[in-house]
This record gives sequence, C-alpha cells and structure tokens, in this order.
Amino acid sequence: MFEKYFAFFGNAVDIDRRFDYLVKIYNHDRLFSFDAFARTVEYCADQMRSLGLTQVELLPLCADGKSAYGGFHLQRAWDARCGLLTDTSDGFLYADYERTPCSLMMYSAATPKDGITAQVVEVEEPEKADAELLRGKFLLTSREPGRVARLAVDAGAVGILSDYFPLFPGTRDSRDEMRGISRWDGSTLGGVNRDGTGLIGFSLSPENADRLRERIHERGSVTLHAYTDCTRYDGVKYTVSGLLPGTDPDAGELLIYGHLYEPGANDNASGCAVSLEIAACLTAAIKAGTLPRPKRSIRFAMGDECTGSAAFLESHPEIAERTVFGVVGDMIGCDITERTKSELWHAPLGNASLADTLISDIFAAYADKDPFPWSDMPFRSGSDNVIGEPSLGIPTVGYIISPALRYHTSGDTPETIDRNVLRRSCILLGTFLLKLAEALPSDLPYYQTLTARVSRNLEGALAQEVRNIAERSLARFLGGTFEPERVAYPEPAAYAASDSGIIPVRTTKGWFTLSGAPELAETYRKAFPFTLDKPISWTDGNRSLWQIYTLTAAECGTEMSEPLWKQFAAFYKDLCRCGYVTLR
Repeated sequence: MFEKYFAFFGNAVDIDRRFDYLVKIYNHDRLFSFDAFARTVEYCADQMRSLGLTQVELLPLCADGKSAYGGFHLQRAWDARCGLLTDTSDGFLYADYERTPCSLMMYSAATPKDGITAQVVEVEEPEKADAELLRGKFLLTSREPGRVARLAVDAGAVGILSDYFPLFPGTRDSRDEMRGISRWDGSTLGGVNRDGTGLIGFSLSPENADRLRERIHERGSVTLHAYTDCTRYDGVKYTVSGLLPGTDPDAGELLIYGHLYEPGANDNASGCAVSLEIAACLTAAIKAGTLPRPKRSIRFAMGDECTGSAAFLESHPEIAERTVFGVVGDMIGCDITERTKSELWHAPLGNASLADTLISDIFAAYADKDPFPWSDMPFRSGSDNVIGEPSLGIPTVGYIISPALRYHTSGDTPETIDRNVLRRSCILLGTFLLKLAEALPSDLPYYQTLTARVSRNLEGALAQEVRNIAERSLARFLGGTFEPERVAYPEPAAYAASDSGIIPVRTTKGWFTLSGAPELAETYRKAFPFTLDKPISWTDGNRSLWQIYTLTAAECGTEMSEPLWKQFAAFYKDLCRCGYVTLR
C-alpha cells in the first residue's frame, strides 16, 4: 500500500540538503528578534522560489499587539541587540544574549545607555511577598515568571531573574538536567512591556542561579548590573507560502504547515525543514520526469505558530474553501535521544475524516519495517493543528514529537537533531501528502474503508454524527455528493426543557481562544469536566444546545446531569453576552 512512497522519499531525501534547511532557519530564529524573523522568512521564500513552487507569497501580519487573527493576538514587534547581566563585585557574567540568546527574556525592556544597577531579592512565594521591599530590585525566582510579573510591575521592581523550568515526567524530571542551559521565555513580558519600557528579564541557567543564591546567602545582599539594548515597535510578521500545482485545479489542495519564529532546531526549524525537503523531492522528481505530477495541488506554508496559520486561512478564504486536508509538522527532528516519542494529534471528532485513519496506517506500516515509538492521540490544542477546528472545514492532523528534554531552551540546537528521525519525518509526511495528492481511482475502496473506521468505536448519536462528518469529507475529497443519515438524539431531559432547543451560532470562525474574556474562560474551565473546545467544536449553527450537550458528554464520557446542564446553558448565555455566539 505504501511501499512505493516509502521507497520514493527514502531515495529522494537529501540528508545534507534537509539539514542545511534546518540550520539556516535555526541560525536566524535562535535570536527570536523580529529583524531576524524577517531574514528567516525571506530565506524560506527564496527556497520555495528556487524549488519552482508557484504563488509564493509573503503575507504580512500586523505585529502591533492589537490585531487578532482567528482569535490569536500578535505581540508588538521586538528587536534585541544586547543583553548582559553581571555581578558588580567581580564582574561575573550571569547572562549574555550574544552568547546565549535565550538568557534574555523575549520582550524585555531596554535599560538606559549606562544600564541599571540594583540589588537582588529572592521571591519564591509571590502571594506573601512584601511589595515595599521589592521596589527598585531584581526579583529572583524559581517559580513560573508569569506568576511574579504583575507583582514586579505593581511593586516597582526593575526586573525578573528566573531559573524556572517546567518538568515533564519521564522526559525532564529535574531542573538539574538543564545545567548549562537557559529556558526560552517568549511570553511573560509581552503584555507588561507593551510600550518598550518596564521590566528587564533574564532566564538563568541552574548553575548560575545557584551561584547567585549562594552569594545572597553568604553576603546578605548582591548587587547586579544589567544592560539591555532592545526596541519595541509596531512591526510585521509574515506567513510564507508556495504551491506545487496539481494537474486538476478542481480537485482542491492539500496544506502542510510548519511554524517558524521559535529559537529551537527541533522546535521548530525541523518541521519547516521537513516541509521544504518534501517540496524539493517532489519538484525535482516531477522536473526529471520520474514522478508524474499529482492530480491534487499541495500548498506549503510557514509562519507564526497558530497566529500565522489562522491569518493565512482568514486572508485566503478561497484557499481554505478548496483545501481538503491539512497536516502539521512540529518538533519532528528527534525522539529517543530527547526522551520522547512521535505522536499523531488527530482532528476533533467534529471534523474527523479519512486523514486520521490514513496517517495512522502510514505510521504503522513504516514502524513495521523500521520500528520507532509512536502513538495515536485524540485532538489537543497546542500547535497549528488547531486549523482543524470544524468551523474552518479543513480536517487536519498534527505530527508532533513532544515534549522533549530540551524543549523551549537554549539546548535545542542542531547538534541534538537526529538525522535519521528527520529523514523518517520526511518520508512519513511526504507519503501522506503524495498518497492524497495522487488520488488514484484504484484506492477508492481503501478510502471508503478508512472513512468507515473513523466512527468504528463510537455509539449512538455521536457515532452517527461522526459518520456523517467523515462521509461528507470523503465526498468532498472525491468530488462527489453526500446524503447524510438522520441522527437520532435522545429526547431532552425534563430539567433541560426550557433551553434545549436554543441554537448557538458562532460569530467568528477558527480556534476559540476566549482571549477577550479571560475570566469567563477561567470560570468554566474549572466548572466543566471537559475542555472548552469540546462543546465549541460541535457548535455549527445547526445543532441545538441539547444536541451539543449530548455529543460533548458522549465524546468525553461525562455523565449528563441537571447541575452540569445548568452550567452548560449558562456557558452559552455568557458566550452570547460577550459576543462570541448568537442564540436563536
């Protein structure tokens, strides 16, 4: 079934070329400065043009802190040129942006030209800290920096020094495993330093933080000098894309997306390098006449995580309309060496399709001949697979190797990349794309079987709805028509009689972030035994509140009850009050 594709990509993938793509992207993005991001995206656009892709576009996104794309806001642009943190007693260097860019927190404020000199105060329990003692000081914490940022601003502190590292059981079990490494903090200071002034931020390696704490305990106080040269401004970020045209423009397109603009070789220069390498393999073989041009077009796109993919589809509704399936590659350059394994993040059940079962078959077939650790996972947010949200109508699967030992740290370098994993990723995603792009008539029975398997382990109304959704996707893929079966929902319970027939209609498409109503989001995240995306994924403007409730409970294995229903109905009324849905 897949051997010819495995053989094609296995022979076509160029080890040096794909690694060169990765290194070039990494060398720019490791600086996580917007001027460097501009060089990244120009490089990717140049590669797409040189490979012969058509419709190469640089789509500008407003990085002004106000513009939203699919519910995601893009931070104001930020450029960094220098960041130094030294001990005034002996000149010991705790952090240096030039040597270790991740040691400077993204969106850090600029200091005066002669820098800032201040004492250090340890803050391990922000809720108990005495704000008066923090004024004009550096706050040293091992807690998540976002937990002390507001305290630091309100108290008039000059900056945050953090050696916080999130732990992932079995992958990153101890902060001490990160010695010599600084964590990348790409968000803490984004909102508090919107005008470019405010807090300075440094991410310290464990040993440098330990040294600083020892000196504080020995001396009673330590004074540090910080100098940062950074600029905050209204700027631009780009989503770059290019098309490999198929032979039949009416057959629609496939989309592969990888995010740029993070400082890791694995996260995510690897995903973008794999995308470029697949394009290189296909275009070279078509040009040489060794591969017939496939029927369906393939679009390669890269940009900001979530924001960039949402902006692309929002800006090009005509492309979204003709895109039949999507796939996302994120952190796909290493596995066992980083104590992690491959995961397939499937589409929400409200947008399930043959893409879900096909990619699982591809992974299983490849693992049979060349074993590697992988697993199927239900839908989860966290990468650009959110473009698979049902309102956009593009069934999308994500291939993600997560979490990783050096995830979001200065240790995520090209030296940690496993070239064999990178090659395997090219073969797996290339096979998925080419198989769907060829759309061979002889594969029709297989596609029908794949579609039937989507709802195989489901029951009741949920099974019927998912079957309809998958069959509709198959008809779209094949260019045929579809007649849905009638879904038999249970009668509303007596306690739901008054609101059960309400039909919520979303006011926007795309991933539902609730960024404009954080208190509402927090309230219902605590109240519900399921994530908020579950009911939203069933909110299609046709289903009633009771039907959405029934599907959500069935999908999550949640017992339906009167208290839960009351919270559920209240949730949608609050969404209406905040402008996220209308109720009819």
